[in-house]
Amino acid sequence: MSGRNVLVLGLLVLSCGRATDNTWRLADGYRWRALDVPRRGTPGFTLLDSSRTGLSFVNTVSESLLVRNRTLAQGGGVCFGDVDGDGLVDIFLARTEGPNALYRNRGGWKFVDIAQGAGVAAPDRYSTGCAFADVDGDGDLDLILTALGGPNALFLNDGTGHFTEQGADAGLTSSAGSTTIALADVDGDGWLDLYIANYKAYTTLDRMSPQERSFDHVVRQLGPGRFAVREQYRRDYRLVDRADLGGISLEQRADPDFFYRNAGGGRFIREPIARNPRFVDDRGRQLTEEPEYFGLAAMFVDLNGDGAPDLYVANDFEDPDEFWLNDGRGHFRLAPWNAVRSTSNSGMAVDVGDVDRDGRPDLFEVDMLSRDTRRLKTQIPTHTAVPKRPGQDALRPQVQRNTLQRNRGDGTFAEVARLAGVGASGWSWSTMFLDVDLDGWEDILIGTGHVWDQMDGDTQHRLRSRLHEIDWRRMLFEYPPLPLPNVAFRNRGDLTFEDASRAWRFDLGDDISHGMAAADLDGDGDLDVVINRLGKPAAVLRNDATAPRIAVRLRGTPPNTFGIGSRVRVLGGAVPLQQREIVAGGLYLSSSEPSLTFATGKAKEVTIEVAWRDGRRTVIAGARPNRLYEIDQTAARPVANAAAASAPALAPTLFQDISDQLGGHRHVERLPGSGTRAAV
Repeated sequence: MSGRNVLVLGLLVLSCGRATDNTWRLADGYRWRALDVPRRGTPGFTLLDSSRTGLSFVNTVSESLLVRNRTLAQGGGVCFGDVDGDGLVDIFLARTEGPNALYRNRGGWKFVDIAQGAGVAAPDRYSTGCAFADVDGDGDLDLILTALGGPNALFLNDGTGHFTEQGADAGLTSSAGSTTIALADVDGDGWLDLYIANYKAYTTLDRMSPQERSFDHVVRQLGPGRFAVREQYRRDYRLVDRADLGGISLEQRADPDFFYRNAGGGRFIREPIARNPRFVDDRGRQLTEEPEYFGLAAMFVDLNGDGAPDLYVANDFEDPDEFWLNDGRGHFRLAPWNAVRSTSNSGMAVDVGDVDRDGRPDLFEVDMLSRDTRRLKTQIPTHTAVPKRPGQDALRPQVQRNTLQRNRGDGTFAEVARLAGVGASGWSWSTMFLDVDLDGWEDILIGTGHVWDQMDGDTQHRLRSRLHEIDWRRMLFEYPPLPLPNVAFRNRGDLTFEDASRAWRFDLGDDISHGMAAADLDGDGDLDVVINRLGKPAAVLRNDATAPRIAVRLRGTPPNTFGIGSRVRVLGGAVPLQQREIVAGGLYLSSSEPSLTFATGKAKEVTIEVAWRDGRRTVIAGARPNRLYEIDQTAARPVANAAAASAPALAPTLFQDISDQLGGHRHVERLPGSGTRAAV
């Protein structure tokens, strides 16, 4: 060894302290190893330059493409997984125009793009969403990729990081405008089933002039009060009876979402949502038509505590969100109208966390309400929510802002975004719960910005007076750009949040951020973040938290080898109860690593509980901070009452019954006048 190398090694030892022993140690039903936890730093993130990481990916869309299809401005996603089994988490980034990227993690924050050699570059499509998951049960991570206009695809992994596109054999090919991917074992057979949210492959705003898409041109009158869409326009338009408007509305059709049952062996079978006993409305009736909503995000997660993955779908414009409750056997019923009383008008993305640490999952959805007071006064929403009339409660009112649904534990949710201080974040695309500072409370991260500020009222007014002067195909480019700083809300622990965007170095200046997800990229146990940005290099954000933590990974029994749908609890850490579910996909166009991190605070030991998707349970008492625990399902034990074991812990009551302190006194109300006369 040269003297120079000896000096460098000495400096590393001095700067980092005693080297961490990362050897795996076996125990009954699990193994663990120490984490390389940094000793210095402040909570938040450090944006790592591409010259250091080698990750130079930039998602771009040419203006010529945007003129033909503005929907391509909705961006691409990011997903994580150890694709080659070397113990390091790799990064996949979807590119709208051109080849995708798969960055192999070489350690030490060094990455190299292997997409072409790995077989996942797929340059022949407009890639949008992505997710790694073991869909064939062989223990490695396969890739599911969606594309605007198709083809959607499954790439099977051979275990070494080489993928083969399955084509039509997988059953996923389509020409729809597909966006977010969600996977879960919906029926308890162990295989991961698939839901794909669809938007529309194009918009008629880019294909038809304002005159061609006018009501009188698209619709013909059949008689008094009777109308029909002309046959040549029925692919793109439909008439909707709007009782809330007192008439009919001409609406552009969206692409219906896709549900696929996993048939094993890397094959999926699509099942319709309409006329299928698997999906019924809130009254138990099969749907007569496929829901045609502009879907941007969908997530499988247990929202009612029965251990089965429910499904929440966030839809754009005035399309209603869909909240499907799973009966545990893969049959879904729409939640009753009063389960969620209001939703975001333009539902862009959702995530599920536990904001008040009461053991019940809460749901956060982002919209486009500006945080800037000047812009707030000049922006006019392009699709205004119609106020509901008295008696129309079942229509579930929509609000043009973010919504935070706090789980009451009785099957209903209270919308508390304004109370919590998270109602506005600007034009938002992605969101994620993440305990950034590892204080035990889940914080909120939001990716924002857009190519055009289509809500700019001044431009809207100017264009109305110049309709004949501007080429309608380029009218969108008259709007100013809308790059925005990203947003981080810190959870104060009292159901309120504070803006920590700058303090945590998350705002990144003005940009356009789309897909966002989290993974432990450097082996220190906290979750780092990568954001797929439009027109700028993907943001690689190192998490600089120094607080004690425990990381948890699951090794499930085949075919659900990563324990998707299992719930992990940590008792006795920084707060009495922390819990999180292992989810596949669900984030806007994106999917995080199937790994969880919990804050341990000052505790010397904590207890880890795993409620597996099949109802079995694992308990590890005496777990130590600053360790990664990999828990094996083969040692899990059955639970006598699986439903009771899955029920969330009840929050402490606000009042205590102290009636016995009254000494047996009982007050009897005496009416004026005769004590025998009955009250009127």
